[in-house]
Amino acid sequence: MFPTKSPGLDGMSTLFYQRYWHVIGNDVVSFCLNVLNGGASVREINHTLITLIPKVDNPTRVTEYRPISLCLVLYKLISKTLVNRMKGIMQDVISEYQSAFVPSRLITDNIVAAFENIHAIQRRGEVL
Repeated sequence: MFPTKSPGLDGMSTLFYQRYWHVIGNDVVSFCLNVLNGGASVREINHTLITLIPKVDNPTRVTEYRPISLCLVLYKLISKTLVNRMKGIMQDVISEYQSAFVPSRLITDNIVAAFENIHAIQRRGEVL
């Protein structure tokens, strides 16, 4: 997480957590472990503000904005921890035919396979 990125609804940026870790670190770790071990819910920190950032000076159309989601740093921290824990088992849990969103697998592999199947069917003279 970048220290100077926009803060979430609570106004606390990553830089705040880094700068005052000596004061809040134990509480942050305790809270995160409590959530990760099932002792607490993320409901109280699972609030996201979606806001629009202009892509150009003086935007006049909706297409000239891009949305960004402002999540709480604590929520991002817990989410990243879960993602990192799951990385080691994803290849075993997700089907070998799922090719998107898995490291070392590309969605374009499915596109190539689909074209190969279409070509094989057409070569046999079958109707699609």
